[in-house]
Amino acid sequence: MQQQPKNNTLMYVIITVVIIAGLLYFAFKGGEPNPEEVGSLDVTTNDSQTVGSDVVFLLGQINALSIDKAFFQSAVYKSLIDYTQPVPVQPVGRTRPFEPFDPSLYKAATPTENSASAPTTAKPATNRAR
Repeated sequence: MQQQPKNNTLMYVIITVVIIAGLLYFAFKGGEPNPEEVGSLDVTTNDSQTVGSDVVFLLGQINALSIDKAFFQSAVYKSLIDYTQPVPVQPVGRTRPFEPFDPSLYKAATPTENSASAPTTAKPATNRAR
């Protein structure tokens, strides 16, 4: 039974050495780029000429579309119902949204009438010495 602990220790040492050798190989050899692969990369630049040519190409595709105007005269198109609802006017925010907030421009919150007119039942504390 003495043989088994030595075999386990030897197996752990071999596995550790293989892992360290693999890490060292990938750290030193695997990190360098292949010069043939670097030359095959497509490098694109977004200068104004490239963007402009894309816009011209898309505009040409749009102009090439043909719409059959008879579709708009058909009974099916005319039977369509518009279910859109008007968007209500929403309150507009501050005229200068990035200006620092000035609380003096807004009036302070005032208590409601019921709480202001309610009688107070607490009597002031008096400090009389007898």
